Amino acid sequence: MHTEEIKDKFIQLRAKGMSLRTIGKELDISKSIAWKWAAQFETEIENLRAFEHQAIQEQYFASYEREISILAEETNRVYEVLRGRDYGYVPTPQLWNQFSALLARIDKKRINPKFTKPNEPEPAQPSTPAQPETPPQP
Repeated sequence: MHTEEIKDKFIQLRAKGMSLRTIGKELDISKSIAWKWAAQFETEIENLRAFEHQAIQEQYFASYEREISILAEETNRVYEVLRGRDYGYVPTPQLWNQFSALLARIDKKRINPKFTKPNEPEPAQPSTPAQPETPPQP
């Protein structure tokens, strides 16, 4: 039987992205135990990973916020030029490409930490008798 300390260390290492093989060697556990624990502690691993990602974001939030602000300003500048175009002058496709690229960069900057709950049993629903389907009315 493995101690809770070993299991906790497994969760920490897996949350940091370490492979099952490497974790197995470091903790001196078999591959089958590593696979079993990866499935068993999947929720805990994902939550710890989300906490670590959130901590990293908080550490660099000021520069991250500034980057988003700059990208938004540039997007607005390009958008204003596009709105003023008469389309008779043509590097418009290039401007649309720039606008699209800025939007894609903004989208890549969005990170939403994902927290999951451990599997909990669904609350029992009162049983209702099956109702026959009624055909749609014309």
